[in-house]
Amino acid sequence: MPSRILIMSLTLAVLSNQARAENCAEKSGRDAIVCASAAYEVADQQLNMSYQARLTRLEGNSSKVTKLIADERAWIRKRDADCRELVKSFDLNPLDYSYSVATIDCLRRATEARRAQLKSQGR
Repeated sequence: MPSRILIMSLTLAVLSNQARAENCAEKSGRDAIVCASAAYEVADQQLNMSYQARLTRLEGNSSKVTKLIADERAWIRKRDADCRELVKSFDLNPLDYSYSVATIDCLRRATEARRAQLKSQGR
């Protein structure tokens, strides 16, 4: 029962953040960073819910749980490195808002892709 309460709480948090994350294309400067961060937070929360659901389905199979945890840690390292390299290739000034927005957007897109991957593995 506690896991249902947790899932409901996380769902409400995601919906709240989703409303804040809409219409980022209309923003600029710091507002664009805040908006992109809210969109990334939504994606991260949704990924976390999918990850927790996958862990729950794997309960009782410690080798698969251990592998999923290791895979997730490796994925995070790869996502971060890939996004750093991608944003570097844009030749943006690291002190400019566009650099931060591009980085956050890359993290969001990768996080959304990972969530889809986890969901497809759980079927």
